[in-house]
Order: sequence, then C-alpha cells, then structure tokens
Amino acid sequence: MIKISKKAAFIIMIIMCVIFVISLKEINWQRIKEGKDIFKEINPSITYFILTVLYFMFYIKRIKKGRKEK
Repeated sequence: MIKISKKAAFIIMIIMCVIFVISLKEINWQRIKEGKDIFKEINPSITYFILTVLYFMFYIKRIKKGRKEK
C-alpha cells in the first residue's frame, strides 16, 4: 500500500472532490433526461467519484490508525 502522510491524503481527497464537482458541471443533463448516451455523459464523473471515495477511505484509515497509536 502507498505510504503518504495524513496531510497529503487530505489534500488529495480535497482535490479529487473539487475535480468531481467540476466534472459534474460539464455533464449535459438534458441528454440524460432524454435517456441518450447516459454512460458516455457520466463516465468521466464516475472515475473522479470513485477516486474521491477511495482517498476518503484511505484518509479515514490513517486517522483511525493515528488514534490507536496514541
């Protein structure tokens, strides 16, 4: 597993959240309402959402590990 500090994990998590929100803004919601190319429109946002969740889980594990050591 990668070894990064809590601060770096937090910063990466925040960056992924910002990129996720920006990618949601770029979705053509009208095409999704019509039911056309749903996966094509949402695909980039799914990637950033998954990365955000993974870094969030990694950050929480680092926090819990730090609390156990104290």
